[in-house]
Amino acid sequence: MPKSPETRKAASIAKLQARGIPCLDSLPVIEAADAARIRSAEEIARRAIACLIAIQAAFAQHDGSYSEAGAAWCHDRLEQ
Repeated sequence: MPKSPETRKAASIAKLQARGIPCLDSLPVIEAADAARIRSAEEIARRAIACLIAIQAAFAQHDGSYSEAGAAWCHDRLEQ
């Protein structure tokens, strides 16, 4: 019988605490395995690319190189 999301979360937190790794108890539980939707490789790749574009925009904002052209480029890539 699979463990409930709450049981898995409690076990994960206990493992982290036993190793002295800080964690946030306030984080939500992850849905049960039978409720999860398996994504295609293309969906996973699209999400990863979107994350990388967002990270690039954040770095550009941080170092002062963010521009309207850069914002348009990021937006165009995310719309594809």
